[in-house]
Amino acid sequence: PPADMYAFNFLSEEWRSIQNERETGPGPIFGHAACYSEHAKRMYIVGGVHQRHRDAVVYSWDTRFGYWRRWPGPAEGQP
Repeated sequence: PPADMYAFNFLSEEWRSIQNERETGPGPIFGHAACYSEHAKRMYIVGGVHQRHRDAVVYSWDTRFGYWRRWPGPAEGQP
C-alpha cells in the first residue's frame, strides 16, 4: 500500500515515503494546521477533522527518531 506520509528533500528535490505507526499518529485528517520546530526537530499537527469529528488534539512527529506523540487538547466545550 502507498505510504501515508512523505518527506521532501530540498537539496535533491525528491520525495521519500516515511514509515510510521498509524496507531499513535493522527491518521487521515484535514482542516488542520501544521508547523515545524527546527529547535525540537518536530513537526506539530494541531486540530483538524478526523472521521467527521473535529479534533482539538496536538500531535508531534519526531523527525530524528521517527515516532508520533499525542498531546491532549482542551476538554470538549472549551476554547
